[in-house]
Amino acid sequence: MRKKIVFWVLCFVLVGCSTEKNIPDYKESVYNQDLLKAVRLSPDAFDEKPVERKLTQAASQASGALASLAEVKKSRSMEPLPLFPKELANTDFAQLVTLDWSGPIEPVMKMLVEVSGYRLKVFGATPTIPPLVSVNLADTTVADVIKDVVYQAQDQVDLTVDQSAKEVQLYYKGI
Repeated sequence: MRKKIVFWVLCFVLVGCSTEKNIPDYKESVYNQDLLKAVRLSPDAFDEKPVERKLTQAASQASGALASLAEVKKSRSMEPLPLFPKELANTDFAQLVTLDWSGPIEPVMKMLVEVSGYRLKVFGATPTIPPLVSVNLADTTVADVIKDVVYQAQDQVDLTVDQSAKEVQLYYKGI
């Protein structure tokens, strides 16, 4: 029994010391070549099929139609941009100011109007959340700053200038 065990141990040791390895070369394997051919993309793999081309065209046409519809809807519901009073071009509003402000509209309007020698009169109920504006301008005329401020809050306020009373009137729209 001992001889058989020694024999088998020697066989395993000698087989392990063999110099030639019988590992198959996967690059030359017939099965792998077939697999690689199947995986390689044909030159026309990225070409669009007629159905895909038609679907793409239909999607772009639908997108264009939706964009046109949105423009029409917006133009119908859009109020005209507020016309700023011509009086803002007056020399009273020609002073140059530098302003860095973020906050409610009333304090900044009051300051701008008072710089020009006018007073601010507010009409309408002040909203719970007042219109917020942000201005960061340097060496700009008071008229341009007022236009910028009113433009930012155009859906909530209107502005008129009464030159005879030296008064700027701010109207809340009451939305």
